[in-house]
Amino acid sequence: LQLLSLPCQTFCLLRQRLVDLCDLVCARERLAASDASIEGIGNFNRESRTLYVGGLKMLRGTEKTYVTLLRHLSEWGEVEQVRVIPSKAIAFVTYRLRASAEFALEALHCQALELEELLNVRWAYDDPNPKVRAMIQQNHLHQLREAVAAKGY
Repeated sequence: LQLLSLPCQTFCLLRQRLVDLCDLVCARERLAASDASIEGIGNFNRESRTLYVGGLKMLRGTEKTYVTLLRHLSEWGEVEQVRVIPSKAIAFVTYRLRASAEFALEALHCQALELEELLNVRWAYDDPNPKVRAMIQQNHLHQLREAVAAKGY
């Protein structure tokens, strides 16, 4: 609704930026090697939906940083989890869909938030914790079952 109140020229520029961003993300190829894909387009060997966000300023505290990140990152898709690590001024953001994470990565890399911090956004490494890996595997199995059930099999 806020977009409707913008002048026509501004609205058209925003719309064109979104179209350009969609073309950029959708037309990119994924790489086979995971080490070459940390900064950009990802790879097809793993379905990562988690982004590393560095360069945060923790001046207003962890809770306000969490709320700010959630507000800005939710613009690119449904966020499942935001984990802020204040001692390192970083965060890990997990999206429900990989496409949302790809859009957020392209849109927010080297951008500033409210405190003019320059964000370093890239793909996060896989969590080595066995409990987390088991949870991710269960989540993939659950998604597979939902997809099969939705098709009526």
